[in-house]
Amino acid sequence: MKKSVNRLKNATKHNSDVFIFIGVLLGIFVLKLFGINCVIYEIFGFRCPTCGMTRALVSLARLDFSGYLCHNAFALPVLVAFLLLVFNKRLGKHRKGWIAAAFVILAANLVYYLTRII
Repeated sequence: MKKSVNRLKNATKHNSDVFIFIGVLLGIFVLKLFGINCVIYEIFGFRCPTCGMTRALVSLARLDFSGYLCHNAFALPVLVAFLLLVFNKRLGKHRKGWIAAAFVILAANLVYYLTRII
């Protein structure tokens, strides 16, 4: 009995990043279900640094590169940074370098965002 409880704890501990990722996707789905596209825009009235990411990624999936660039040119790099941060436990011995790269991408996205609103 004790072994099975320990196995369950270890499985939950090692798969917590998957649970976080699924939780974020469910949160986005619930917001879309209620017609809320951006929480920051709904509360504060201005667009956030990730506004247009969903539309940009959909445009990219449709191979509409001009639509992708029009909505948010940093959508794909920000998605990669998000995945690197969520799944950081699985990055191996170069983990710190990948996490640093993710933060560089997010900082570049912030600069891109500031240039878009100015």
